[in-house]
Amino acid sequence: MVLSHFVQEKINNEDYYFPPSATFNYKTLNKIYLLPIYDELIMGYKNRDAILMSKNSLTPAPTFLFDNTIIINGQITGTWQRKIYKSYINLKINLFINFSEDQQPLLNEAVQQFEYFSGLNVTLQVNPLANR
Repeated sequence: MVLSHFVQEKINNEDYYFPPSATFNYKTLNKIYLLPIYDELIMGYKNRDAILMSKNSLTPAPTFLFDNTIIINGQITGTWQRKIYKSYINLKINLFINFSEDQQPLLNEAVQQFEYFSGLNVTLQVNPLANR
C-alpha cells in the first residue's frame, strides 16, 4: 500500500526502498542511537549487509550477537551494556570503530535520551576499538 511513496533502487542485486529525497531527513544520519536488543531496525531485515558494512570492513571483523547495538551514520558501530543500580545506571559502550572527538556531543545527546527514558542518572564508560 505504501510502495508508491518510496523510491526503489537496486544495489548489488538487492532491492532497497527510500523515501523521496525531498522528504528524507539526512540529519538522522548524524546521530548516535542506542538500540535495544533485537531492535526492528536490525532484526526486521533478512539481509543485514548494508548496516554491517562498517563492522565487516574491519580485519578481523569483531564478533557480536545481535545485542544492544550502537548505530552511527546508519552503521552498527558497537554494542552497549547497562548495569542498573539503585540511583544510577552504569552504561558501558564497546566500539568497533575509533570514536572521533566531534562525535562526543552526539554521544552525550544519546546518553541524555537514555537518562530521560530510564529516569536515572547515567555514568558512561567508553571502550574504543584501540583499547581491546
